[in-house]
Amino acid sequence: MPYNYVFNKFSNNLFQGDAITAIKLVCTDKYKEHGITAVLCPAWNVDVPYHHDLAVLKLPIDDHSSIDPKHLDLAAAFYQLTGRKLFIHCLGGKNRSIAMVAFFLTLEGMEFEKAWKLVKKHTQADCPYDELKTSIKNWFNVQQETMNKFLDPGN
Repeated sequence: MPYNYVFNKFSNNLFQGDAITAIKLVCTDKYKEHGITAVLCPAWNVDVPYHHDLAVLKLPIDDHSSIDPKHLDLAAAFYQLTGRKLFIHCLGGKNRSIAMVAFFLTLEGMEFEKAWKLVKKHTQADCPYDELKTSIKNWFNVQQETMNKFLDPGN
């Protein structure tokens, strides 16, 4: 199906786009063509009337700020607990949603820097912004430190 707006498929479970895509895709039955069952909107400034069949998580993330680790905790839990095919969108589809795709690809097992390079191919040269990358990278570092302490409590 050809799209005249931002729509990317990054894995069997991860789709990404902008607010226009959200309106054309997840406000109608077109999301069913891709098996999408959940939506993450990492943007405080986007209001979309999602289809009632979809699980939805909205996170108040700003384009030019770091991401609160609690929001990443919520996003990870939403993704892991629902086991759903996820469509991620923000307003323009080039910064917050792209950064969150890198986050989810890393949760799926891809090395973070590889995921970041992959998503950067689908956006403008300066996006996603460094603050978002740093927030996500720091979250994974804390997760790894916590796991290391759990596996080796003597350290």
